Parts: sequence; C-alpha cells; structure tokens
Amino acid sequence: MIVKFCTLPLNRYKRFLFSIVLIAMTMSDEAFAWEYIGHAEAIQSVQIRPEVSAKITKIHFREGNFVNQSGALFTLDTAEFQAEVSLRKAELAMAQAKFDGALKYYKRLKATKSAMSASDLDNAESEELQAKASVDAAKASLRTAEIQLGHTKINAPFAGRIGKTNFHVGSYVSPENVLCEIVQMNPIRILFAMPDRDYMTMKNSREKMKYELILADGSLYSGIIEKDFEDNVMNSDTGTINIWLKVSNEDNILLPSALVRVKVTLDE
Repeated sequence: MIVKFCTLPLNRYKRFLFSIVLIAMTMSDEAFAWEYIGHAEAIQSVQIRPEVSAKITKIHFREGNFVNQSGALFTLDTAEFQAEVSLRKAELAMAQAKFDGALKYYKRLKATKSAMSASDLDNAESEELQAKASVDAAKASLRTAEIQLGHTKINAPFAGRIGKTNFHVGSYVSPENVLCEIVQMNPIRILFAMPDRDYMTMKNSREKMKYELILADGSLYSGIIEKDFEDNVMNSDTGTINIWLKVSNEDNILLPSALVRVKVTLDE
C-alpha cells in the first residue's frame, strides 16, 4: 500500500480550506512489471569458407534448410590433392628404402669395426641419421597432403540453419570466399538493454526476476526462458546495461535479429 499526502497551501488557494487528502492505493502485480525492446541473437553464427582452393563439385544442402552437426555441405574437386598424396607416398617409400639401406650398412660396419676406421664408422652413422630424418620429413609431408585432401570435404561445424549459398557447382573458390553462413537456432539468445535506474531498483531481487517475451503479433512466447548473463559494464552513452536471455527455440519461431518485447516481473 502507498500513502500519499497532498496539501493545498492557503496563501495560494484561499477559496479552499486547508486539507489533507489521504489516497490509498493497492499495488497490483503489474506495478512490478517493466517492458523493454529486445532482439534475437544466434548463440553461434559462422561464415563457411574453404580451407583450400578448388572447384566445387557438389553441394549437399538446400538453401534455407536445417543441417546437422558435421553434416556435409560442399565437396571440392579432389584430383589435385589425391595426386599430391600419391606423390608424397612415393617420396616416403624412397626415403624409407634409403634409410633401410643406410641402417644396414651402418650395422655391418659396426659389427666389423676392428677392420674399419673410426672415420668410416662415423660417416656411416651420419648417413643413417640423415636418412632417418628424411623419413620423418616425408611422413610430415604426406600428413600435410592428407590434411589438404580432407579439406575438400566441407562439413557443418554445428547444427543450425543455413542461408543462401554464394557459389554453385563449378565455381572455383579459395579461402577468402564466403560460401554461405550457418546460424544456430536452438537455443537462441534475446538481448535487451535495461536502464541503470531499473537495474538498481531490482538489484536485490534479481533472483526473483521472471522474464516473458511478447512477439510481434502480440502473442506470448511459450518456450523456456532463463537469464543467460549480463554485461560487466554499464553503457555510459545510453545509461543501460545489456542483458542476455537464453530461450528454447524448438519450433524455430524466433529468428536472429527479430524484435520482441521483453517483460520483466518480480516473482513475489
């Protein structure tokens, strides 16, 4: 209950008798409600780029559809990269053969070191070590070629909805090209800015704060809504603090950048 006193001074209102008016008001639930404008944000949003330069040979999705995590998006031409893998395998085989010969020769000299000079033995050991290093280098080159070949298959980093593709089958693409963009739809975040005055008013009741979303058509959103986090600074230009809500979006009603009204009440 709020009690307000109103006094009417005689010197200004001579035709009124001095009076005290008592006004009684019962506070309803709506008196503890605040509304703000917010908008939806994708928790994850990424531009899909190729990691190698090649021609697109296949697109595995339809624009605007949902894709699963690790689902195939694009396949690039593999011919050049398969040839590189074959070349590196051949180089590894040659390096391995050279190493095997050097190792056998070194072991033979070592077994008959009484008949060999120390210099010959040292040279044989050096050649064996160099051959072994060549094998390690060839293995690394082969691994690099295999990684490059793997980059010809482009998969979704997470489950979400994919937008318009900027390139098509037959297009030659490189790492600076954005092929498409994928956004996470469920869950999704709602961002709104709370004025510092409201923030301070509710500072001791934040654990009791209840959030509701009112959609563009005036309907109340029925999904699960919970506070995600709030910013660690107050915006000095607007006198507000950003607050993010995490919202279940199983029906994909909320789209990134969509405007909503955020109703905040104190759950007494």
